[in-house]
Amino acid sequence: MNQTKTRKPNLLLIGAPRCASSALAAAINHHPSIHVCDPKEPHFLAMDGSSQAVSGLGAESFSKKNRMDRGQWSSLFCSKSERFLVDASVSTISYPDTAITNIRKYCDPDVKIIAILRNPVERAFSSYMYCVSRGWDAGTFEQSLEQESERIDNNWQHLWFFRYLSEYENRLKPFYAAFPDTNIHLMITEEFSTEPGKVLLDLFQFLDIDEIDINAYERCNSGGAPKTRIVRELSTLVNQRPVLRNRLKRLTSQHFRDSIRFRYFAKTDMALETRADLKDSLCGASDWVQNQLGRELRGWS
Repeated sequence: MNQTKTRKPNLLLIGAPRCASSALAAAINHHPSIHVCDPKEPHFLAMDGSSQAVSGLGAESFSKKNRMDRGQWSSLFCSKSERFLVDASVSTISYPDTAITNIRKYCDPDVKIIAILRNPVERAFSSYMYCVSRGWDAGTFEQSLEQESERIDNNWQHLWFFRYLSEYENRLKPFYAAFPDTNIHLMITEEFSTEPGKVLLDLFQFLDIDEIDINAYERCNSGGAPKTRIVRELSTLVNQRPVLRNRLKRLTSQHFRDSIRFRYFAKTDMALETRADLKDSLCGASDWVQNQLGRELRGWS
């Protein structure tokens, strides 16, 4: 039997959400030794075997009728000969109990894990703005933070976990407990943005593959508030229909979609008091990441 037909994913880009995982996946997919599955986020590892229905705004993509089964997921890697086969679902870090069980069951035993992390305060607000850009109206950022625990209990989809997914020390500890430290590689969003070549070379060294120059596409999936009612309604319409959204993604380029967001979605910022409160509550995440890396990160402390 041709072994390329039965190979298992051996490299996972697990998130965190809103930390440039899309840009990173697009960049590493140019390496001849790496294949990123299409779609990059099949969400199989986080969802397979989970009996609890995902709820809340934006949950359509995670409904049981839209979930991949094992055969569909495995087919994403069938006949691929690259050394590393990548599942880049950021939902993996969001649901560690289910995901880790499935990683052990369905992935290569020596699977490598990449986590790209952003200033936790900025990540939390970016996730909110991404939800807003999709036309999902669930209140202000402050109201959403107040209701976050309740939404987590009700199993809202993970993009609404603003503070929770920015608590990197808690979200990543299960993976460090389940897999060797030497198989986990941390990357920093801000460094990937300013020095993509250096950051990618560090990754290639971690993977022990050829160090090549890649023109990293730095901006993907930007968020923002719709500038008009029509834009908001169109965004809501598309994002309530996963089949339509996936079809549009296949018919348009990432550059085109980002240009539309830049033109029709406005950037905003959180209130200073909210920022100060978040920075205080998420200082443990910043400290943990810097301790793991053994160096200070500009703007994180």
